[in-house]
Amino acid sequence: MMPLVPGLGFAGGETMIEPWVFMNYKRAAEYLYTAQTLTAAEALQMGLVNRVVARDELESVTEELAANIARAPLSTLMATKSMLVRAWEQMGMRQHLELSADVMSVLEHTSDAQALRAELQNRGRLPREQATEG
Repeated sequence: MMPLVPGLGFAGGETMIEPWVFMNYKRAAEYLYTAQTLTAAEALQMGLVNRVVARDELESVTEELAANIARAPLSTLMATKSMLVRAWEQMGMRQHLELSADVMSVLEHTSDAQALRAELQNRGRLPREQATEG
């Protein structure tokens, strides 16, 4: 999958979920077209993440969240997850994921994608490193 790189406009895995998580076509389009990088605070404000924690607190916060979830009955968790998945499917998520995968398989063979891969290999950098440069 090609990364979303500023100035190149490659669709990436982000197109699979951003229209849903942004809950706004225009907002999703702006971020996907421009490959803007969000700060943690912006992601929190937009509802893309549930919380932001300091790196040194990440493990303890994660353990606390996992322990909280683990206190619920397994059958309740399974039913809740099933209903969430079903709701996303009703909103068209499954079809969108399939379409995105089809489009990505075509895009990765374009001359733009091949040129980007060659450039990244020549620089010795991973696509993730290229995509996160500011």
